[in-house]
Amino acid sequence: MKWRLVLMAGVLAAMAVSTASAAPITQSFSFSATDFRNYHTREPVTAPDPIVRGSFGITYDDTWPLYQRNITPNFVNVEIAGVSYGLDDVSSQVSVNYTYVGNLPYYNIVLGGLDLDANGIGRGSDDFLLRIIINTDGTIRPSTFRYTTLATQIVFEAMNIELGEATAVPEPSAASLLAFGLLGIGSFLALRRLSGREEHTISAGVLKHCSPDQA
Repeated sequence: MKWRLVLMAGVLAAMAVSTASAAPITQSFSFSATDFRNYHTREPVTAPDPIVRGSFGITYDDTWPLYQRNITPNFVNVEIAGVSYGLDDVSSQVSVNYTYVGNLPYYNIVLGGLDLDANGIGRGSDDFLLRIIINTDGTIRPSTFRYTTLATQIVFEAMNIELGEATAVPEPSAASLLAFGLLGIGSFLALRRLSGREEHTISAGVLKHCSPDQA
């Protein structure tokens, strides 16, 4: 009986460890873009929305090397000059590029591009482009933010982009499996303690029955 319980505990522990190590990770980020200029003339301008704020999220498996993590955007929340954008409203492009020095891989994530594609925006439309770089060491930094509006013929480019990172969390399905594994281990430990108490009670009963002084 004991070896079966030990085997069950080993299986549940292995499930918990494998689930924890292979769980997809979701990271959420907030950003703000300020100090705009005319993208084509490079001259400072007063943008219709001088401070653009938004957020986005990505999902990936951090057990793989950086260039094999299959990073995918999972949400976008941006508002510019009264126009709101979600993931269904924008294009996205994720590519692996390599540095000139050392030929090291990095991810190039682009969000936006309603009229053209994720790498371009056209003047005289409600559109934006956000480019994020994931470096070889896993750090994430903003690279580019531009936007246009229907009321203008200018592509506004931010000279200052700040990126805030939220805590990375496992996907809910993976977290549930991990909780199930830990619950199973807890149940095994409780069952083992109960089994030990039952054996002790039975042994004590046998001794009492066989003692001639207590017959």
